[in-house]
Amino acid sequence: MLHTTFNLAKKSGAYAPGYKKLARALGGIRQYGKHTPIPLSKIIETNGLHDTIWALRCTIELAENTLIEFACRCAEHVLHYYEDKYPDDKRPRLAIEKARICITDKSPNAAAVAAYAAVAAYAAYAAYDASADASVDAAKGAKLLSKAELDDLDGSTACPCGWDGKVDWKARGQRCPNCGQSLT
Repeated sequence: MLHTTFNLAKKSGAYAPGYKKLARALGGIRQYGKHTPIPLSKIIETNGLHDTIWALRCTIELAENTLIEFACRCAEHVLHYYEDKYPDDKRPRLAIEKARICITDKSPNAAAVAAYAAVAAYAAYAAYDASADASVDAAKGAKLLSKAELDDLDGSTACPCGWDGKVDWKARGQRCPNCGQSLT
């Protein structure tokens, strides 16, 4: 079981609302103790998965192997989307396998092989993502689609001011970081 403390969470820059929510659930920081171990299972119970995943960065125990396994499982969970589009490209699957080897084999060679596989997998993903972005960007540049039609393509678009960063139009109330215009 992995643990953190209020002190470690605060030093690591914990998100204030989540930190306060956990403190309330545990009866307050003074009562619980700044240095008293908090099981991550308690954080998932009180704050949910997002805060628990964040807490993995500030555990008392070494969490590297847990993080590697978690990342591998997350990647495997969505790997089929990539493999459906590119059934002959095994780089992402290979990266997952090599990352798992790093859990048991702590040699520099295993880490180097895993890093190389991860770079190859990222390159494959970037190529896939770039091809999708290029299609959307071409449509935007040609002004062939309305804002609503662009939303249907990828769930995001650029601001009419010309800012080309991705914006999630489904998140209500967002403003363009460039001009401040409402993006909803």
